[in-house]
Amino acid sequence: MKTNLLTRQLVIRCCSIALVTMLLTTGLTMLNFSDLMLEDYDQLNKNVKDVVIVEADSLNTLKNENYADIHFSLYTKCLEMSTALNGLDVKSLSSAELKAIAVEHGINDLSIWVKDGDNLKVLSTSTQLDEGLTTEGWDDIWRVPLMQLINHEIVTPINDFGFGFKNFFVGPPAKSSNGEGYFFFSYYNDGTSDFIINPYVSAQSGVRMNKEINKIITKLSAIVPAFTSMTLINAPKLIEYLENDESLDQDFTSESNEDYLIDAMPVIGGDTSFIEKSDIDMIQLVHNSKVEQKVTIRRDGARYTKYFLPLQTGRILMTVFEDSRRFNAIMVTTITSVTTACIMFFIMMLVIRAVSVRQLKPIYQILDYFKKISDGNFNAKLTVEQGNELYALADEAKAVSQKLQTLLQELLDKSDSAMYQLAYYDVLTSLPNRRFVYEKLDKMIANNETVTMLFSDLDGFKIVNDKFGHDIGDKLLQEIAARMKAVVGERGFCGRLGGDEFVVITDYSEAVVADISHRLLSEISSITCIDNHTIKISVSIGIARGAKDMTADELIRLSDAAMYDAKKSGKNRTTFAAP
Repeated sequence: MKTNLLTRQLVIRCCSIALVTMLLTTGLTMLNFSDLMLEDYDQLNKNVKDVVIVEADSLNTLKNENYADIHFSLYTKCLEMSTALNGLDVKSLSSAELKAIAVEHGINDLSIWVKDGDNLKVLSTSTQLDEGLTTEGWDDIWRVPLMQLINHEIVTPINDFGFGFKNFFVGPPAKSSNGEGYFFFSYYNDGTSDFIINPYVSAQSGVRMNKEINKIITKLSAIVPAFTSMTLINAPKLIEYLENDESLDQDFTSESNEDYLIDAMPVIGGDTSFIEKSDIDMIQLVHNSKVEQKVTIRRDGARYTKYFLPLQTGRILMTVFEDSRRFNAIMVTTITSVTTACIMFFIMMLVIRAVSVRQLKPIYQILDYFKKISDGNFNAKLTVEQGNELYALADEAKAVSQKLQTLLQELLDKSDSAMYQLAYYDVLTSLPNRRFVYEKLDKMIANNETVTMLFSDLDGFKIVNDKFGHDIGDKLLQEIAARMKAVVGERGFCGRLGGDEFVVITDYSEAVVADISHRLLSEISSITCIDNHTIKISVSIGIARGAKDMTADELIRLSDAAMYDAKKSGKNRTTFAAP
């Protein structure tokens, strides 16, 4: 009787310990997993934000170069038309005569503006649509430069809105008064006349960076499947859309969308499925404060977390995570805890057969072992005598803990590898990216290594993109990256700074540097066909050698300047920076 009573008491106490341990283990592990997942989300957002900023900077440079070409073209046409109008009674020209001049000079339309009190008005136009239009009620960013022109003053754009100098002004892409599309509107006065000529061309020839940014968003979404949605937002335009209850059903990122420009679109890249009117206050807050924010929502029975990450020039990156990942982690934790509890109850069944102190000691050892495992101490020791009845169970417990440790380490290694690849390597070419190049240069300079940089920029790449599309341009960049790696080999490493800019960094001799540059010129200029498309491509290379106390940024600027000297000298050649 005493033995049975002792056995019952022992079983009751051990079961109580097992239950409490299971509850504590489940609660602590759930908290640990939740904290880890939140840190994981924050790190993913940080890395993706860095990638988008680097790529967007490259694309913004491309946009500015494209706009500069258009501005110069319009200014040239203004000079030509001013010469053509010289000696004519401009104020009496008919719409048909203005139309003939517009067609002759390759522009969409032409208007003549004259002074009307404190404003300007359209005297005549080649389309007759805007005759009588005045600047009354216009924003000062448009009206003031036009008044400066008519008064023969130097044009000074307000807040860098548009581009202008003496006798000439052109604004950013703007919608026409009849709503039929976006145009570059330019204005010119020869400095003596009392009228302004106003030629304008379709802005559809401008660069459409939404397509390029959308490709970046798509690639990032594929690489980081944890994202439910990623969207690049033009904050001021999106706020305007939401306030006016305008529909976001249109696919602003479609390849076939030719009616919208990046400066006029509410959504630049990604999808619009998670944008709601209730987001307007959050978007306004992030746009004004430049501080990241997040909000939790429910949709179709699921719970999501939306992050709003501020970028430059009014852009916001919105990422969405489905919190079911956290639920899955909790389920895994629960199953692990239940499995642990089952093992503990099996131990209790064995305790009924062995109530001696000698047989109870292994039980406490195993309980203590599982507690350490639940706290994350996979290196805990478990030693049970081989002749004991619980030896086999203890051996299985150790095997299970070792498998759990191996699986956890594999998951952590894969996560670290993916994050490192995303942060330090270019998505398109798999070459080291700008961040990698800068950090590598800093280390080499800090170690007093003799560093030589070859800064390469492709000749004719924009023509290939414009003629055959960006898919062919991407394949060309991949082919060039492969050839550069083959040429350099073990003598240094290659990197892509963005766009069509590549670098080679080496600590080898001047003879090796000369060999590398010569072979790069030969290899790249020998590329004549991509996907059955005949192309012509070459490269201009600037070479600079690091000096004592020189920073990575200074070395890159020096080699970049040498590269531009190579382009000015005729392209497809190498130029060494002045020592």
